[in-house]
Amino acid sequence: MFHYSLSFGLIIGVLITRKWRYWKDAFIPLLFFVLFNLYYHFLCHSTNRWLWEISTPIINEFITETIYSFIIFPCWTMLFIGFFPTEKKTWYYLKWILASVIIECAAKEIGYFNYTNGWNIGWTFFFYLTMYPVLRLAQVRQILAIGFSAIMIVFYLWVFDYIPLIFEANLVDK
Repeated sequence: MFHYSLSFGLIIGVLITRKWRYWKDAFIPLLFFVLFNLYYHFLCHSTNRWLWEISTPIINEFITETIYSFIIFPCWTMLFIGFFPTEKKTWYYLKWILASVIIECAAKEIGYFNYTNGWNIGWTFFFYLTMYPVLRLAQVRQILAIGFSAIMIVFYLWVFDYIPLIFEANLVDK
């Protein structure tokens, strides 16, 4: 029910606010969001090591992640970019970070997903603290956003011990 509510709520939000008309402004950040989500799933599937797992999917995990990647995240990004202010940007980022953490806490509390392998709410907060500025950066300075994202990917791979897993013989041979 959580995934349905989030999906329909965001679709209605994008339609009511008419932010869907500005999809071109959000297109590059939207691609960033979806690409890195899909990269996370590719990495975790390849290494069989997840940082969070959906415990209550819609039909199955593939359908749930498809809905997140192609409906929820694009709607979320259109709203974030569509309302981006010209001033008081720090407060705007903080509102989106807190809203994201609260939604994730609620989903975790009602059993829709679990943290694993060292991931916790602190890491979630840190992730959103970097994600929202990168989404904005992807809109205005794409090369800088790519560079910063590459640094963050290496950071997460190192902190969560993915680097040795990536170079294991059975992954390289596949």
